[in-house]
Amino acid sequence: MMIRDIANLRFEPAYGVCYQHLYPHAGEEAADWGCGYAVLEANRQTVPHRHEENEAFVVLSGHGTMAVGEETARVTAPSMVLIPGDLTHWLRNDSDTEPLVFLSIYWPASFGAIDL
Repeated sequence: MMIRDIANLRFEPAYGVCYQHLYPHAGEEAADWGCGYAVLEANRQTVPHRHEENEAFVVLSGHGTMAVGEETARVTAPSMVLIPGDLTHWLRNDSDTEPLVFLSIYWPASFGAIDL
């Protein structure tokens, strides 16, 4: 068992959010899949990007607008967004005052397709 205290995270900038890898602790290269804790400040948007891995955003607090490919939708905590690999995506925090907090979980497409 591994328990990681996330009360005192050391955030780094990534894709326009404040981000801390939770697993693997040694960085993305240490395992095929991973997860991280992200904070998107009020009135900010992530950098539109795409990558091979599938990804899920688990929205823990806040609300915003999510875009995946040509689709956009409102997201509100608690909710989860599945993002198939190779699709451009971004998340915007629509609040004027509160951060949008989410977990990012990613895994290789070879682990299996996302059946939408």
